[in-house]
Amino acid sequence: MKQRRVLCVLGGGGHSREMLSMARSLTPLDVFYLGCEGLLLPRPAVCVPLVLQERCFLLRTIGLLRCGWDISLLFLSGGMEWPDVVLCNGPGIAVVVVGVFYLFSFFRKRPRLVFVETAARTRTFSRSGALVYFLCDVFVAQWRPLGRGCRSCLLV
Repeated sequence: MKQRRVLCVLGGGGHSREMLSMARSLTPLDVFYLGCEGLLLPRPAVCVPLVLQERCFLLRTIGLLRCGWDISLLFLSGGMEWPDVVLCNGPGIAVVVVGVFYLFSFFRKRPRLVFVETAARTRTFSRSGALVYFLCDVFVAQWRPLGRGCRSCLLV
């Protein structure tokens, strides 16, 4: 059986910590990270284990459209392996990443898009969550009030 490659999208402070704790449970899988320079934690070396630092790709943050272009080039040029699963959890860059992979689905096999609404959201979706809700294959909510009224929301 082929080993699955998981792309974890890192964002600002709390989002990155939450994503890294989710990624720890994915250790048998091939996990790599994508984040924007300005959005990563101040000292990523403290948060990302040394083994994983070489698997972390940073993009320049010169607006979201530029970031989307950089993501496209990174994957199309072969600078990064094509993932089987994209795991996002709430930062603004997640909207761009999900959008880019959704557009790629017209040209090649699209990875499964998984969005985990951050634990801080207890009653309503975040802006990122509301934007990617219809594009994701799996949408995960961590609180029961968030899952109510959603047709395809997974409760954890």
